[in-house]
Amino acid sequence: MILSPDETLCFLHIPKTAGLTLRMILDLQFSRSQICPAEDYSTLAPFSRADLGRYRLLRGHFWYNVKERLPSPPVLITVLRDPIERSLSQYEYVRTQPSGTPLHDLVKNMSVDEYLHDEYVRECTVRDVQTRYLAPANQPLDVYEVASLEHRGLEQAKANLTTCAFVGIVERFDDMLKLLAYTFGWRPAREVAARNRSEKRVQRSELSGPVLDYLHELNENDLKLYGCAKAIFEERFAAMTDEILRDRYDRRRRAGMRPRTSIRVNFDDPIDGDGWYPPEVNSDGQVFRWTGPGLTASIDLPLLPGTERLLKIKVMDWADPGLAESLTVSVNRESITMSADPQDPALLTALIPSHVLPDDRGMTTIALTVPRTFNPLIASGGENQDDRQLGIPIAWIEAEATDVQKPTPSSPVPSRLDGI
Repeated sequence: MILSPDETLCFLHIPKTAGLTLRMILDLQFSRSQICPAEDYSTLAPFSRADLGRYRLLRGHFWYNVKERLPSPPVLITVLRDPIERSLSQYEYVRTQPSGTPLHDLVKNMSVDEYLHDEYVRECTVRDVQTRYLAPANQPLDVYEVASLEHRGLEQAKANLTTCAFVGIVERFDDMLKLLAYTFGWRPAREVAARNRSEKRVQRSELSGPVLDYLHELNENDLKLYGCAKAIFEERFAAMTDEILRDRYDRRRRAGMRPRTSIRVNFDDPIDGDGWYPPEVNSDGQVFRWTGPGLTASIDLPLLPGTERLLKIKVMDWADPGLAESLTVSVNRESITMSADPQDPALLTALIPSHVLPDDRGMTTIALTVPRTFNPLIASGGENQDDRQLGIPIAWIEAEATDVQKPTPSSPVPSRLDGI
């Protein structure tokens, strides 16, 4: 997404989640006058809703419901961290702060065990901190205000997390910065110096079994929320990777592509597509490819725009008769209705409307989807040793300019493919 001039970006900085490092990157994207100087609730208090409406970036130790203080809904982003690592980092951070800073004088001489068993410190800095930031029970006055423990809010925190335009994971820091740049169309960060890092803190491996078990107990909800955050991050990172790879593929194809009015793909040729098995030859010497093992197989064709096309798909044979009427075909994600040729039930035809061709890549993607695949080994009761998951065997696909009317629907006649 690209932020519009009237949108406010709000970074919910959970303590000890690489937030200061991320803020360095965020601050580069806005002028100083667009950045709210408040960094926690105590410094946010003097600002009215109208005051906050003048800023385009709000970043600090704010809970999810800080958005209620803004005049319009902000674009939310946040970063989560392994809860055990975050808790240990918080412990070291509080201990090493200058004298007089919050909690330091109380904690500076505590062991980890003592730290976890001090009720006030534990509830302020350890117990499900990330969950409570994302599903607060009350509006805190400052970062050390303790949310009601009667409201853990795990499910609400998960739901709130999905509303964030960007969810980062500290343990995937470099990839996180790539996804951040991709999400908002910013220049990728090449060198970022980590800030506020605890270099010599207590390590997880140094904790006794009982202490580590108690730390897990205190972060029961955070561990589950962190798992949810990782899933969101991985899904979005994979989508980013797929789009980048697709864009590179599209640019390569455009560079050497010769768009045509008509094209025929025989399946002994190389193809640009997904979801196909390698080519095979039947007993008559006909080359074909099976769709599978997934339910969808696709192929890209360099078709010129401007006129409708007659799409023809030659099926070798209906090895699984039930797939004859359940096959669905789409062209650039728009469904079209295929009909069997009255003279050849294995030849499927349909008119592709001109507005579908081509898509914005200059390529046309034809996708064939079946509701299921079948296993010849199981279908034959063990007589056939082919253990693949197969869909439909296709001999060729053709798209040609035509003036003909849409074919009259007719049901294909199922039969059995040789060798199956």
